[in-house]
Amino acid sequence: MSLLIASNRGPISFNYLSGELRAGRGGGGLASGLLQALSGTSSKWISAATSAADRAAIETGLWKNPKIELHPVIVEPQTYESAYNKVSNETLWYVFHGLFNAPYSPIFDRSFFLDLNGYYSYNQSFAETLAKVASSGDTVFVNDYHLLLVPKLLRSLRKDISVTFFLHTPFPPPEEFSLLPSNFAHAILSSLCESEIVGFHADQWRANFRRTLQVMGFKNEPNLIVAPLPTDAQALKAASQTSNVLLEMDKILQDVGEKRLLVRVDRMELSKNIVRGFLSVNELLLEHPEVKGEFLHLALCYPSRDSIKAYRDYAEEVKRTADAVNEAHGTKTWRPIILLSEDNYDRSLAALQLSNCLLVNPVRDGLNLVAQEGALVNQRDGRIVLSQTTGISEHIKDFVATINPFDIVQTADSLFSSLFEAQDNLGSITNLRSTLIKNTPQQWLEVVTGNNLREGL
Repeated sequence: MSLLIASNRGPISFNYLSGELRAGRGGGGLASGLLQALSGTSSKWISAATSAADRAAIETGLWKNPKIELHPVIVEPQTYESAYNKVSNETLWYVFHGLFNAPYSPIFDRSFFLDLNGYYSYNQSFAETLAKVASSGDTVFVNDYHLLLVPKLLRSLRKDISVTFFLHTPFPPPEEFSLLPSNFAHAILSSLCESEIVGFHADQWRANFRRTLQVMGFKNEPNLIVAPLPTDAQALKAASQTSNVLLEMDKILQDVGEKRLLVRVDRMELSKNIVRGFLSVNELLLEHPEVKGEFLHLALCYPSRDSIKAYRDYAEEVKRTADAVNEAHGTKTWRPIILLSEDNYDRSLAALQLSNCLLVNPVRDGLNLVAQEGALVNQRDGRIVLSQTTGISEHIKDFVATINPFDIVQTADSLFSSLFEAQDNLGSITNLRSTLIKNTPQQWLEVVTGNNLREGL
């Protein structure tokens, strides 16, 4: 028997560099978190191949990874645009993260329903590929909001396999989920109920899902579990000690000097609440002008979904807000906010190690791997200021400063306390790290799929 992983993005992607086909690391935390755990097993990974470079890699035999057997789902560009951008990222992401602005959005017009056809087609392609690849008795592990309809579609094709679904985003309360067109909302719930197991990172998301089933009249529910995805601590430690990371640490130290370092590492994405984070720095400086010049806020905010206008607009708002705070409080020799937008993983690991305080304040987040990674690699016993609406806060709230992500006064107070007030927190940091390394990605995968990866797979 084998375990089949299904996700929008897999462990590999391709692009053209100077006309040559180049392989790159697959996007997202799922691939990086699970690939090592799956190495040496009979597992298979099914993910989308959407670009011309991806299709060329398949044709030339480059779509492969030494650690796991890969199977592509070939999707036409327009179908992917509809399924991924329009429905997944401009609709489902907004609903699940509470991002809609009711006077203006959502609007489900004729063009949306045309895009919804693309989402159905995309899920159907995954179901058909999984049905072809799976053997009788295999377990299929379907991941995230891009593939919500796969469990039921797959079940109609193959009744001799087991299906687990895991949602890596939040699940909204029923009054927000019901913003979706009723037929689509019903189709999502009906599909998920075809899974043997449906998993979430936090109990608050499981509770929302259970309430939504009840409100929408579903009498039976699958086995609902809570299992936060752990970070591979050993792999993270190795990655954080490379020569490139050490060079980035030296660069940061040259800029920071003796100042306290406030860090954030995020994608430039609406749910990450970056603007309110900068406004909280502004509030801190208004309330405590005596600390001007005593700290730097290093904000590493990397491009995300910039093909979508709302994301481009948000990135501009982030930059405008940073400029305004620097203009209001900066001097000839000091700017409170250093905003860097070039994707640089080595620099991220360097910043997390050097932070005196890590700000993680999303509007809503299914888990949040940055908070975990920051705690595991930090060298300064730095504090974490964490939104109470992250999934991870449910599991580590005793060891961090939790905040309401909409309350910039509370956030500013927490930042000041974490940066400048004495903290008797060594025990908390030790206990936090102990909590985070209790489980490995392999153990997590075995729990959520009900499979022992080393025995019988």
